[in-house]
Amino acid sequence: MRSPLRKRDPAVAAAHLRALCEGELVGLCLLGVSADTTPRNVTKVVRRAVDVFLAAHGCARSPG
Repeated sequence: MRSPLRKRDPAVAAAHLRALCEGELVGLCLLGVSADTTPRNVTKVVRRAVDVFLAAHGCARSPG
């Protein structure tokens, strides 16, 4: 069973998650660098973002 997320401001938590999900790819685009936006790479980027979000907000992702 997973631990619940820490109680925090949901708007701030949502902003953090969005920034983590977008940052890696959008940041490259803003610099004029071509980003790998294939479904496979986007999935990897989002998984990394969710892992960081859950670690920061008090919940560890289960293996798999």
